[in-house]
Amino acid sequence: MTSFAPVAGRRIANYEVRQRDGTWAFVGRGIPKIHEVVRRTGAMSTWDRIGHAEKVIAMTAVNKNLYAATSDNKLLRRLPTPSDVAWTHIGHANKVVGLAGASCRLYAATSDSKLWWRDPDRDNIAWDEIGHANHVVSMAAGSGKLFAATSDDKLWWRELGGTNAAWAHIGRAQNVRALAATGGKLFAATTDNLLLWRDPVGRDVAWHHIGHANDVVAMAGSNGRLFAATSDDLLWIRNA
Repeated sequence: MTSFAPVAGRRIANYEVRQRDGTWAFVGRGIPKIHEVVRRTGAMSTWDRIGHAEKVIAMTAVNKNLYAATSDNKLLRRLPTPSDVAWTHIGHANKVVGLAGASCRLYAATSDSKLWWRDPDRDNIAWDEIGHANHVVSMAAGSGKLFAATSDDKLWWRELGGTNAAWAHIGRAQNVRALAATGGKLFAATTDNLLLWRDPVGRDVAWHHIGHANDVVAMAGSNGRLFAATSDDLLWIRNA
């Protein structure tokens, strides 16, 4: 069901979203174009169930595929289509807490604070250790950077690549459970079931609330869409 409640009080072009007699209205000059509202806020987007995501704890998209790490240390791959297609077991993902994909590489943060990478397209190959990833709870890649949310509610970024690059603190990531990036935006699902986005820049900018992310444990972004795995082992999709 569509709701404009998440953007109450926000200005959209020349309009402000306000509640009037229990309904949501646009206050301003003229009538807003609905595609402008959708583009600016994401308020029209809803989650649609598209399949299963059994035991998934981390997820990403790269090379036209979805990848998932599971609680029983498996690495899985499937097509990012809006239908219930099979996941394929392609290797191990031991102690993984965060996945990200970029530049034909799959990155993983593990619970022992290490950062790894591997080729996403080859099956049953080793991960190579490339650095540290202290206290990471989720990762995403976008805009040429690797992003990480940590257990102390901080957001970090570092350069992509196979060197032990330094992480830089770039803002807040309060209660973040899952990160994803697509369309030039960084998205977060929180432990209190909120869906947020912010600009992927190297300073502390505001997160914007755009909807719900109920029971989400992992997310991925691909071609302007968000994929979410939930704690009941289901896979969902919505427009970013």
